[in-house]
This record gives sequence, C-alpha cells and structure tokens, in this order.
Amino acid sequence: LWMWPWVLLALWGMGRLGRELIGSREATILDLGLSPMMMLAAQGLTPDVPLLACTTAGLGGFLSHRKTAWLYALLAGCAVWFRYSGVCVIPLVILAGLLNKKLISSLFVCLPFAALLLHDWHADRCSTRA
Repeated sequence: LWMWPWVLLALWGMGRLGRELIGSREATILDLGLSPMMMLAAQGLTPDVPLLACTTAGLGGFLSHRKTAWLYALLAGCAVWFRYSGVCVIPLVILAGLLNKKLISSLFVCLPFAALLLHDWHADRCSTRA
C-alpha cells in the first residue's frame, strides 16, 4: 500500500500525456495501469515507481499547463532524487520547453538535480574530514 500514491500519480501523469500527445486519456491510463510492470513494481518498495510517477506527472503537467508549467518541471526534476537515471528527464523537459515556448519554465527542472549535487558534495566533504 505504500507505493499506491505513487501509482496513482503515475496514472494521472499518463492520462495527461495521453491527452496531450495522442488525444486519448483513457487508453494510456489503461495501458500503464494494467501492464505487468506496474502490477509487479507497485508491490515492492523500489524507487522505480516514484521515478515513473515524477516523470509522467511532471512531463504531462508541463505539457498541459501554461501558467504552472514551472511547478510541473520542478516535479519532473524530482525524479533524480529516486534514481540517478532521472537525469535523463532534464534534457527532455528542456526540449519540450523549447518546442512549446516555455523555456524559462522548463529550467526549473534543473533545481532538484542541483540540490542533489550540493547535498552529495557536502556529504563528501563532511565524510573526508572525519
């Protein structure tokens, strides 16, 4: 049950992406929700489902909202906190910002990664002093 909020966020994001990209919200929600990958990943405490949730909800919200696009770019950037492979989301959101004339809003995707880098740098400096 711990992973279900992430599953619901991922499904919401997939619905946004489906509506924006292919015009069918329900098809993408059913495709992800009934996939064996989602059923198996939702049962364990792995960082894959939060990574997927941040990516789909962030990118879907970024594409579908204009005024709050920066907030969804920030959410997409938070994917990096769950797995380092979340770094791949950064150029994707920036490219979407270029194509949709939301470049300034898309740059907020870099903030969580910058915070992670500062945290890791600080932790490394503190561990080498001891």
